[in-house]
Amino acid sequence: MAQSATPWWQVFIDTIERMPRGQQAERFAALSIELKSRNEKAAAAAQALRAWQAAREFGPPSEAVVEALTAVTPRYHAQISTDPLRIATWNAALAAVVKPGMLALEVGTGSGVIAMLAARSGATVVSCEMDRVMATIAETIVRHNGLTESIRIIGKPVGDLHVPHDLSRPADLLILDVFSDSLFNFMPFQTVRTARTLLRRDAICMPARVSLEAALADHRHWPRIIPGSVAGLDLSLLGDVASLWARIAPGEVTLRSAQNTMVDATLPDALPPDEGAAQQTLVGDGGVVNGLAVWLRLELAPGQVLEAHPQTAPPNFYAKPRFHAFREALDTRPGQTITIRLKWNGNRLHSAEQVMA
Repeated sequence: MAQSATPWWQVFIDTIERMPRGQQAERFAALSIELKSRNEKAAAAAQALRAWQAAREFGPPSEAVVEALTAVTPRYHAQISTDPLRIATWNAALAAVVKPGMLALEVGTGSGVIAMLAARSGATVVSCEMDRVMATIAETIVRHNGLTESIRIIGKPVGDLHVPHDLSRPADLLILDVFSDSLFNFMPFQTVRTARTLLRRDAICMPARVSLEAALADHRHWPRIIPGSVAGLDLSLLGDVASLWARIAPGEVTLRSAQNTMVDATLPDALPPDEGAAQQTLVGDGGVVNGLAVWLRLELAPGQVLEAHPQTAPPNFYAKPRFHAFREALDTRPGQTITIRLKWNGNRLHSAEQVMA
C-alpha cells in the first residue's frame, strides 16, 4: 500500500521539536497562523493547541499564542460560559433533575462548564466534543476544578460513540446546549436523533422542550434593512442583495402582537423534520408592522426557562433575538390578522413570509 506524502509543514514541526521547550510555543503559534492562511484548518488547529500547551508550562500564553488559538476556535465559548442567567438556570435545572449515580451524555462540551455543573449535582458525565482544541481546553479546565473522576471528555462526534466502549451503558440523561439564535444552526435535531441510540428508552433530556417564538414587530431601523431613498437617491435595488435577517439590539423593536410559537420540539422524540415549514396567523395590536421578531426559547426542566425575548432578556444575554424584515411596511389596525410562514432546511432558517389571503 502506497504511503501518503509527508505534509510540507512536517519539516517545520521537526525543527521546532528540537528547540528548547521554552521556545516552542511562539514557533508553533507562528506555524499555526501560516497554516490557517493556507486553509489547512486541521493542521492549524493542531499546532495552535501545541503552542498553547507548551506556553502553559511556563505561565500565561503570549499574545501570539492567544492569537493562534482564537483563530482556530469559535469565540463565543467565553461569552456563553460566563453568562450569569444561562449558568444559573442550568445549575438550578440540573440540581432539580440529576439523581446520584445518573449517567449523563453531553453533546458539545464547549468549555466544560455544564458538564461540571452536572457532575457537581451527582452525575457521572461522558461529554463529546468534535473540536479537538476545545476538548483539550475543557479537559484542562475540568482537571483544574478537580472533577476528572466524574467527567470523561471524548474528542469525537456523538455519531462515533458506542456502548460499552465510550459509555458503560445507555445514558439516563442527555444534555445538549447546541441551540442557536435561529434554532436550526448546528443541526441540533439531527444530533438528538443520532444520540437517541445511546440513551435509555425513558431517558431525560435537557432541554426538555425547545421552540422558536415570534411576534409581529416594528423595527425603528427598518429603512436601513430594506433600502429606499437616501439623500434624494433611490437605492431600492440594494434590497435585492440585502439580508432580510438582523439581530435585534435592546430598544430597536416594538412588538405588535402577542408571542406565538412557530416551531417547537419535545426532546428526544417529538422533533421537527430536517426540512419543513410552519405557518401561524398572528393577531396584531395595530400600528406599523414591518417585520417579524423571532427568538429562541429553551425549557431546560419544569420552571427553568431560558428565553431570548426581545423585551425581557437581559441586554447582554448570550442568545439574541432576530428580526426578519418585510419588503413592504404595513399600517395595521387593532385585531388585524397576518399569516406568517417560516421555512427551514437542514441547518438554516430560510425566510419569514407573509401568506397573502
